Amino acid sequence: AVVSDRPHVLYNYFTQRFAQVTNPAIDPYRESLVMSVEVYLGRQGNVMAERPTFFQNVSTNNRLLRVDSPVLHEQELAAVKSSGLLTVELSTRYAYAEGPGTLEKRLSDLCYEASNAVRNGAELIIL
Repeated sequence: AVVSDRPHVLYNYFTQRFAQVTNPAIDPYRESLVMSVEVYLGRQGNVMAERPTFFQNVSTNNRLLRVDSPVLHEQELAAVKSSGLLTVELSTRYAYAEGPGTLEKRLSDLCYEASNAVRNGAELIIL
């Protein structure tokens, strides 16, 4: 209708026909038979590999923590921290007053810190 040579009423540009209606949001509560929001936290290895990944430290193999939702409240976060998984907390703060380049530098530093934490055995990183 936008590139048409024929004139259209303004109303035509703001209505949707049946086939143009978008799909509704996914609702995990009503569609619980076919989907889930539960999350497993911990060292999982490469989930795309043909064979399961096993780690040199045998005690970390198959050590996962099941959480009902990816959004945690304070009590759930405290339970995750005391679960026995090796957790590392990293700060996401940066100095806003020092200018726009500080965000980029802080993100770079955060990636470096997270990589080092994983290399040193961290099973879960909390931002």
